[in-house]
Amino acid sequence: MSALTGPADVTLVKGACPHDCPDTCALEVHVRNGVAFKVTGAAAHAPTAGVLCTKVARYTERTYHANRLLHPLRRVGGKGEGLFERISWDEAIHTIAERLKPIAADDPQQILVRGNGTATLRLLAKMLDLTPTQVWGTDQGSASGMARAVATVNDATAATQTIGILGTDLYDEFRGALKPLAFEAKGQKCAYVPDSKLATFDKINVRDGHYPIWGPIHFYAAVTGTGSPSPQANALINLLTVPKLDKNLLDAVVLAGYIPACAMRVSRQEEMGPMSSRPPDYRCGCYYEKVANKKPTPSCVACSEGLPCIDPTHPSCNYGWCEAQ
Repeated sequence: MSALTGPADVTLVKGACPHDCPDTCALEVHVRNGVAFKVTGAAAHAPTAGVLCTKVARYTERTYHANRLLHPLRRVGGKGEGLFERISWDEAIHTIAERLKPIAADDPQQILVRGNGTATLRLLAKMLDLTPTQVWGTDQGSASGMARAVATVNDATAATQTIGILGTDLYDEFRGALKPLAFEAKGQKCAYVPDSKLATFDKINVRDGHYPIWGPIHFYAAVTGTGSPSPQANALINLLTVPKLDKNLLDAVVLAGYIPACAMRVSRQEEMGPMSSRPPDYRCGCYYEKVANKKPTPSCVACSEGLPCIDPTHPSCNYGWCEAQ
């Protein structure tokens, strides 16, 4: 989001509607003293034309409503009595896990996991403040085995009770048969899926830090007696670690379902550690979206050797698109 000029005590913050409808309305959030008090449609955005649906126009009413749920609640009365007690996040997660165990015991195919030595499971466990061995379920071995096991559940009841853990690269390949579940990390106020919409491949919520379950791909190389990799391994390391990747290599990384560092808007200094808003020194967000999602966002501007970037905020022509640096 970015701020616009408004009345002296009001800041207008530009945004976009998160709902999965074709309009992709542009929003203007009116903020006073750090609190949003009104959401309107952007008049300058043609599809929005200054008008929002009733659901989105009342965002602030729902966000600050006295009855909005902010903490886990456990029912203590009968159904329909409206009697609940507040419990901690840890207790809520433990309660859900305990209720899932008998389901899996009756039908082990319903809760599917990767081995506790895999990066996929370790990242999820760390995000949930668990050890890998505390994540319970039936080990599916490989990522492709997991995807096939979930995708081939054809009984309607079993399908609604089956859950698995999968990286986005394999999820993209099996999208027609899998349904993603949004993830809400501790401290977040809503849950996110990796992409902006279920039909897109932009991984925007991963790239800007809203979807926190991500980590780098690790490569290991044998070293010689001097402690250095072989010349061949070193050449590969150099290809993968330079700020500007070779275009063919970048295409291969993106088409394999991965996000190159130049397309990220946040960074981490350690595995699943705190995120920094500092973007990479060399950026390729527009080109990434063109390759992964078949088209960049409308704000992206094409460039070339004969067509330089004229916007001073995006002066660098990177892979044919104007970027901030």
